[in-house]
Amino acid sequence: MARRRRHGLLNNLLERTAYLRFAAIGVVLMFLALMIWHSVSRASGPFQATVNHSYAKLVAAEVEQSNLQGVKLIRLLKTAPDLDRATLQSRLDNLASACDVIAARTASYNKPRPSNASGDSVAKVMDLRADATHHVVVAMEGILGLGPKDPVGTPTTAASAQIAILPISSVEKALVAAGSEIQRSDALWPQAQAQLARGDGHAKLPRSAWITDPQLIAPGPMHALAENLASSASLSPIHRVSLASISLVPGPLPHQGGPGGSYLVPTDSIRVSAFLANSGNVDEPTITITYTLDCLDDATSVTTSVSKPISLGISKAITPVIFKTKPDHHYHLTVTVTPPSGQTNQSDLTQVADLTIAPDTPKKK
Repeated sequence: MARRRRHGLLNNLLERTAYLRFAAIGVVLMFLALMIWHSVSRASGPFQATVNHSYAKLVAAEVEQSNLQGVKLIRLLKTAPDLDRATLQSRLDNLASACDVIAARTASYNKPRPSNASGDSVAKVMDLRADATHHVVVAMEGILGLGPKDPVGTPTTAASAQIAILPISSVEKALVAAGSEIQRSDALWPQAQAQLARGDGHAKLPRSAWITDPQLIAPGPMHALAENLASSASLSPIHRVSLASISLVPGPLPHQGGPGGSYLVPTDSIRVSAFLANSGNVDEPTITITYTLDCLDDATSVTTSVSKPISLGISKAITPVIFKTKPDHHYHLTVTVTPPSGQTNQSDLTQVADLTIAPDTPKKK
């Protein structure tokens, strides 16, 4: 009897364990079904309508900004030859930067995804416009020998200052290709509008078109634009480099030396620094500064040169040059800047200084 009772209890335990297993599996399956139902319900009906309307509202603000950049681009295509170099480059850079920001923000709005891949179409439109704008920038800057502006504080190198000038034919092709990209974006926009409007909530996107007159970007007008850019008087390069000042270490003693001369403490070397200014409208890839120190006592002379690039609109200290000197000697220092080819103003390119090195002070015994 005891054995039979134990056997019955064991059977009951096994049956209860199996029941619990099946119950647990049932709970898991029900949970998965609920998750699937919730996911499906999020992708349709009221939830998706809310997504679509929210997306349309966000994109509407970007479309407004995109349309504004389109107006600026068309205006620039018409007026660029009448601008000066600094203004044109600033407007080109600002235009490209704005279009990049619009494209990046628009792409970020694509999660959760709006209906019918409309988000992908909208992002494609903004990408095409950003790419086209960059192609316009490269073409216009290329024909003028302009390059992208370096961030503030970035040192200019000869390589970065030297920009190859694009021929008119290459610029024409680049501008026409950019125009074709913009036309593709304009043609794709109605498709994006229709895709979103067919989805839940029937959300609407505003109108957007950059080019309303295809003739504006035809080969003929683009060739004329390239020629006008190349021949524009206001966009022509102006070279104007000058020697702003020179400095000495050790510095001259106050109220010493004759007229135009400087009296220095006893020293066996002097360090000469030149400060250049570029008041033209182009970066200069290579400017050469020549330093000559003539000793008036023994008729010896030492000359050395340094070549450096200099960006437009700045004053720049050139790497110092060190000369050997002797106490109780007289010197004549000449610092000369070789102007870039095409510079018509030849003033302020040379500075001279007469130097007297004081004799050594006798040591006290």
